[in-house]
Amino acid sequence: MKLLIILTLVAFSSWVEAQNNYRVLKTEGCIGIQKAENCLTKNSQIGAKDSICFHQIKDFAVLMDDKGGWFTLKLLDTTGFLPEKISWKKVSEIISPNVVDTNKLATRGTASIGVSIKELFGRKRFTVIGDEARLNVNSREFALSKDKFFVFEYTLDTFKIAKRLGFREQVVRIQKNNLTELNGSNFNQSKIENVHLYYYEPQSKNAELITNFDLLFVTTENLYAEFDEVYNYLPEKNNQKTYSALEHFFNTCYGITEPKMLKNTIENYIEKKSNQ
Repeated sequence: MKLLIILTLVAFSSWVEAQNNYRVLKTEGCIGIQKAENCLTKNSQIGAKDSICFHQIKDFAVLMDDKGGWFTLKLLDTTGFLPEKISWKKVSEIISPNVVDTNKLATRGTASIGVSIKELFGRKRFTVIGDEARLNVNSREFALSKDKFFVFEYTLDTFKIAKRLGFREQVVRIQKNNLTELNGSNFNQSKIENVHLYYYEPQSKNAELITNFDLLFVTTENLYAEFDEVYNYLPEKNNQKTYSALEHFFNTCYGITEPKMLKNTIENYIEKKSNQ
């Protein structure tokens, strides 16, 4: 049976002509490039006529063209995907536009009635900036008490673990040191894959599975270093366009985080660059 792999380049800003070249700003996994017989690497360049393939389903790369157009290179249709069967596609054959609304600065980071847990963790990747995230959970969605709370179930060093998430009133804490500790040893992992989130009632032992996702941790220092690379290639560096570029870079590479955390991180970075 012939394997068909559909690859899509999703543009973050505007449609770009097929003859463009793209600079790779970040990669995860291995996206093979046929002419070089190796994987794409950060700061390498790829042309519209180059042929590419994916080694694993979750592999992706974030690209930028010389006009400041943003693109994500990833596998969208995973039907029949097998790592050992390589299928090559030209970039020019698979590019598609995606218009992004950049006029939402006023609503970013607002969460007065609490965030939706299903929205935060339902997109397959959640990232904590630093070592801890505090989430003000919407009580209409999930009321928290000693009789009902959240539990993470995941694997750490081949051991299956279930840990209750600490909270006060409706504020839940996700702490790296707690989640990566096992029997007195800290594994200091920056990524925990396939975390299952449960809403648990200890009295009845009823566990409602809400979703599953990958949990990532990134330091502000490392994130700012990546922001620097994005910033240096931006053709226009006004605050709104810089904010939008960094926000979409983060969402593409790291998924979702607590809204105020991302807003404060980006604003602090822009202020830092403005004062240089």
